[in-house]
Amino acid sequence: MNNKNFGQSLVDLIFSVAIVVLVLSGVVVLLVSSVSTKTRSFDRKTAGRMAEVVMEKMMKAREADPEGFFESPFVYATTTWQTLTEFPGYTYTIVFNNSDSSIVECPSCVLVTVTVQWTAKEMQILKLNRVFSRI
Repeated sequence: MNNKNFGQSLVDLIFSVAIVVLVLSGVVVLLVSSVSTKTRSFDRKTAGRMAEVVMEKMMKAREADPEGFFESPFVYATTTWQTLTEFPGYTYTIVFNNSDSSIVECPSCVLVTVTVQWTAKEMQILKLNRVFSRI
């Protein structure tokens, strides 16, 4: 083997390794991005499930005692942040709003907002609204 071919094959080897490194780094970036997206999606889905569970409890309480539901003191006050054991790391609060006519177009209705928060890399919030009728 002469010296000219040896140098050329060494340069070819360096370029080949560089191309493989570039391709692999791109694949790693895609994998990391995919895992991050999956985590965010999972967190939002879990928060949505928690909001639905809380709202379903509200609906059941409304169905069980239609008159008493709107007379209870918590209907007109914001609850403090609470947790459910099925959803560790997530907290929720419930807000009843019967005074904002721009949101609730019916005078005998109450807008209920369940807000769920959790911390991933930063604080995240998800809100679920439902209108309850007094009638």
